[in-house]
Amino acid sequence: MYKGSIFIIKEDNTLVKMEETSYDSEEILQELLDSYPDLLAGDQMNPENPRRWIPIAREFGIPSVMNGASHWRIDHFFIDQDCIPTFIEVKRSSDSRIRREVVGQMLDYAANATKYWPIGTIQNAFIEKYVKDGKDSIQVLNDLLGIEAEDEAVIEEFWSKVQENLRSGVIRMLFVADEIPEELRRIIEFMNDQKTKSEVLGIEIRQFLNVDNNIKTLVPRVIGSTTNAKLTKKPASKRQWNEELVMNEISNKLGTEARAVYQDIFNHLSTGPYRIWYGLGQKSGSIFFLYDGVNSHNLFCMWTYGAFELQFQHLKFYPPFSDLDKRKEFQFKLKELLGVEITDNCLNKRPSFSWEKLKTEEARKNFYEILDWAVNEIKTYEKGD
Repeated sequence: MYKGSIFIIKEDNTLVKMEETSYDSEEILQELLDSYPDLLAGDQMNPENPRRWIPIAREFGIPSVMNGASHWRIDHFFIDQDCIPTFIEVKRSSDSRIRREVVGQMLDYAANATKYWPIGTIQNAFIEKYVKDGKDSIQVLNDLLGIEAEDEAVIEEFWSKVQENLRSGVIRMLFVADEIPEELRRIIEFMNDQKTKSEVLGIEIRQFLNVDNNIKTLVPRVIGSTTNAKLTKKPASKRQWNEELVMNEISNKLGTEARAVYQDIFNHLSTGPYRIWYGLGQKSGSIFFLYDGVNSHNLFCMWTYGAFELQFQHLKFYPPFSDLDKRKEFQFKLKELLGVEITDNCLNKRPSFSWEKLKTEEARKNFYEILDWAVNEIKTYEKGD
């Protein structure tokens, strides 16, 4: 490829010529992205509201079946401040796979991650990364969201929105290289114009060196952001759900029988010791049921797409369910009373089961019994009995 030059003016007004230079290895570019996510040029993607990033994981495993082992690994997975999952594949321009194979890889990753990734897997990867980096993951998230202290409702909303975007296919796919070949550029522009929910872009990060002065400059540029794509991908506003909106959405998506089940559960639990919190999803509605003791214990959530989601990834932070054995008791009761099997590797995550498990009145009574047990365990612990 043609190697260009840029110039830096020193304090004495002399020019320093910087020669464009290829990266010695792909790993160098990978490490730069992980350390300096702003190289993704979020200001070029959206000048009015520049994208801000939190890196979640490198070489992040993606299964090909529900609860399966990793079948693929995406180079980088980031999330921006609007909760949009961002898949990043990195190649040097000298790698022949950048011209064709990388597109098929990316589509495999996105198609399977949006279907099979549990949100708990993403949250755990996020926490593990920043523990390994010696950083406070909560502070990293606070900085992204622009809040000064941990706000459980805001953080809960963030992760719920990430999950909703993932399931709805509201994602971003980025191809990163020192130079985007013309063949890939055309594919990116075509895909970006065709897709209304997801965004497909290329990011060139060119490297310029002056060996004599030991100076290095990196220049990112966004590829594929066409006028048509910008018009069709304006972010939608948040939607404040309530009981009526949730139940109507369930009728539309799942039918009248499902609505009757959801309504019966809501009516029963709304008279109990639970705090009810409604989500702000653009596409999917949610109702969370929490028990507020000394700490706030997020127990489960009902989603309008048919899932009842257990909140182990929250419960694990507060006693008594910070004890793994206590979560295993929860796991056992779900299997014994509802026939819901939760694998051990999901006891730190957000496992879910279908509303159809609660179709009968007997099943719902058993579900209430499990929730009553959980609340009593919390009360007993807090009383010090």
